[in-house]
Amino acid sequence: MAQTIGVIALWWNGRQYPCQKGVQFQRSGKRAQAVATSAGIFHSNEAAAGMAKATLTWRPTDSLANFSPSSGENMLQLKCDTGQIYVCPDAVVQEEPTVQDNGQCPVTWIINQCSEILPS
Repeated sequence: MAQTIGVIALWWNGRQYPCQKGVQFQRSGKRAQAVATSAGIFHSNEAAAGMAKATLTWRPTDSLANFSPSSGENMLQLKCDTGQIYVCPDAVVQEEPTVQDNGQCPVTWIINQCSEILPS
């Protein structure tokens, strides 16, 4: 039977954070835009930022200061249980995260560069 991604482990700035199921990831790249003219519809390409979204499980040793947008670019790594690894050296937290009283902390990163390492 074929396997699909079931778990994605996440490291931010060298530290692993437990996250709940439902991690989302999109590489940066190009996006096509429609251009309407009197002669018809054309398209143009423009750069599109990548993103990662995860709901972290907040622990007593975690600090919100590590997830401040003002801390600048840091390394984000995502490892799938199917073996793919995504390394994003210039990820930036999009906005200050909110910790909830159920231990959940949703975080969104903006990504420019990303390398994909495939399992051998």
